[in-house]
Amino acid sequence: MALTLWAQEAQKREMRTVWIATVSNIDWPQTRGTGTATINKQKKQLTDLLDGFVKANMNSVCLQVRPMADALYKSSYEPWSSYLTGTRGQDPGWDPLAFAVEECHKRGLEINAWVNPYRFSNSSGNDCNTAIDQNLKNSGILMQVGNRIVFNPALKASRDHLLKVCKEMIQNYDIDGIIFDDYFYPGGGTPEDSSAPDYQLYTQSNSGMSIGDWRRANVNQMVKDMWDMVQATKPYVKFSIGPAGVAGQRSTSATKHGVVPVDEYCRASDWQYTTIYSDPLAWLEEGTIDYISPQLYWKTNHTTNPFGPLTNWWSYIAEHFGRHHYASHNIYFMEKTNTKADWDEILQQIRYSRQYNRQNAPGVNFYSAKYIDGPTCKGLADYLSQTLFTHKALEPAMPWHSKTNYDAPANLAYSGGTLSWTGVNKKLVRYSVYAVPLTVTLDEAQSQAFDGIKSDYLVGVTYTPSFKLDASLQSGYWYAVCVVDGWNNEFAPAFYNLATEYADKVTLVSPIAGTAATWNQQFAWTAADGATYELQISDDASFGNVLIQRKQITSNTTTIDLGDLASGQTYYWRVATLQPNRIVMWSDAATFKAPVRTPAEAVTLVSPANGASFDADFVFKFTPVTAHSF
Repeated sequence: MALTLWAQEAQKREMRTVWIATVSNIDWPQTRGTGTATINKQKKQLTDLLDGFVKANMNSVCLQVRPMADALYKSSYEPWSSYLTGTRGQDPGWDPLAFAVEECHKRGLEINAWVNPYRFSNSSGNDCNTAIDQNLKNSGILMQVGNRIVFNPALKASRDHLLKVCKEMIQNYDIDGIIFDDYFYPGGGTPEDSSAPDYQLYTQSNSGMSIGDWRRANVNQMVKDMWDMVQATKPYVKFSIGPAGVAGQRSTSATKHGVVPVDEYCRASDWQYTTIYSDPLAWLEEGTIDYISPQLYWKTNHTTNPFGPLTNWWSYIAEHFGRHHYASHNIYFMEKTNTKADWDEILQQIRYSRQYNRQNAPGVNFYSAKYIDGPTCKGLADYLSQTLFTHKALEPAMPWHSKTNYDAPANLAYSGGTLSWTGVNKKLVRYSVYAVPLTVTLDEAQSQAFDGIKSDYLVGVTYTPSFKLDASLQSGYWYAVCVVDGWNNEFAPAFYNLATEYADKVTLVSPIAGTAATWNQQFAWTAADGATYELQISDDASFGNVLIQRKQITSNTTTIDLGDLASGQTYYWRVATLQPNRIVMWSDAATFKAPVRTPAEAVTLVSPANGASFDADFVFKFTPVTAHSF
């Protein structure tokens, strides 16, 4: 059913986001340093990325702001990131997160602060030498496995530190959400015997659990505490996690959580359960995240981890627990090729996520930003906008949150190409803006597959109570504006220039009733006061195949060259009346026959003829025919 609906109208509800990695300067900033020139360069690099996402009709970003117990914003608890200046703890001279929030919202993009919850250092802490770092090293809340140092997940003090960091971020910045990645216990494995750095804590816990279950319970407690803090601080800020791509094997967590194991869909391995002690099904079952964005970084033809079956399983899991699944996609595979075949692979993955989604709430999360519209690869943004992302989309609504109903925006007005209205006094409320041709009625503009007005007419989202229309949309349209809350619920529209009375219906005068037309035919109909007209000619009575269309006709006659029509065939024509502040009205259709093309008079050949011979220079002769060229 969903595929049929999607074929009929544009996809209105879909998460379209992207991971912007700052760790090791993977995506941004591409330049480290301080000073005005560097700051301006870093800002330009970020806005270039954002403009590429807008080009692709995306609606969200996930900006990494805490990659390594550091900050790409003003933090009271952790040092400035070295990925900004080259030196950990050095003030960059500006606030990247504040700038990113402003620039994202200016473009109608949501911004999720991407946080690594536990990672402190991948090099034994040798790169962490600020006073803040030293205090953390001395606090006893860190643990080391090999070269990797993390906040010890077993300690309440570790959780409290993370909650302070994230709460300050939520309170000080108008971020739309926080998303964690897949780093929990150190990758590569943490010993489970007495050599483990947390073994003593485990034995002292007297939990009665295995050490593996105990560690997973520690992570689950952190996720729950984070959820509770967000709900208590700003409940309209979304909280989500992008874990490793496979979970829920029969041998790991499927039975415990009462779900069909992933083994029934493919032969993928749930390594995260036993290696980094991550159990995403627990967070979904406990309802402590808004959505899951598993890293499905395999192609559709992968032998053990094919994208299609995995996104199908995760969609089932999300629906089972009443949350959303937005797959994270690997697009870095095309770094050395960047071909149309690569783009088509990505499109097929998106189609699978749409096809298998059980809640009419699909989504994508691309890893990573530099492969969409530069600087590493270019072309995908344009391809997406020409294929599956042809129109803008709203993120899926999250019905598990209680919502406040909003009235239609008051005092909607139009002046100089700008719509304006009275705003809602609430943080992170946005507005969806629609521009609908005057030839389309309100009923025709309503979505049959989703809620509200079709996204075929969605021209933008704004965080402010005004919207500048493109020049092409400033006449010939009626407009609608809706409140959209932090959970993506869209409320009743306010209208401008929407007619409630139909325009005058004209009567077609000539040609009618199948009469023969001329090749340069004058079409005539009765006049309507103050009207302009649109004329259509089709080869079928339903006008599903319009062959000729003329707009902005200012009189009740027009002459049209019919030379491209088939000789002697019957055609249908009709006229729409457009009058100010009235609904467009089409006339009844009439028929005419295209002129018949008669054979030209044949000439008589004179010479050379009948096998006559001739010199190299000769002249063809034939009898002329009046009023013809040859």
